[in-house]
Amino acid sequence: MATPIPDAAPMTTDAPAEASSDSGGDASTACTSSARTVCIADSGCNLSCPPTWSAALADRSMCVPSCGFQRELVAECGQYEQWQLAAGDCSVVYYYEKSNGMLVALFASCAGEPSVCQFGPDGFTEPVACGPQVEVDPCGDGGADAGVGADASVAD
Repeated sequence: MATPIPDAAPMTTDAPAEASSDSGGDASTACTSSARTVCIADSGCNLSCPPTWSAALADRSMCVPSCGFQRELVAECGQYEQWQLAAGDCSVVYYYEKSNGMLVALFASCAGEPSVCQFGPDGFTEPVACGPQVEVDPCGDGGADAGVGADASVAD
């Protein structure tokens, strides 16, 4: 059973009026809260927030068929590593600091709407200088839920 982190709040994809366009074409909201209230400990199918880049790469939450995750992608974004989980037309995107591997921010979006910051340092916006996304196969099932043969073995 999932144990919510104190004061856990539901994730939102409703963009506030002050959306920023610093994300390279698609508007996204700047972060206004560093509280990780959307994260659920021992999450099962709920939103988890692996605290480090290595924990994110080792995460197998998308391997549970009933959770609905379909793709896992990684990319390098300047001083950050990007980890994205997608389910249908929705996705969550995590940013990890390259220098120490720690989770910095989380954004969510659905159906082509602007990304909304769920938590991160005040004023943080999604990086625009991201390299190509690489699809990975975290479940080792030959790509039934993700790309075949991609390698995401990046150390923190």
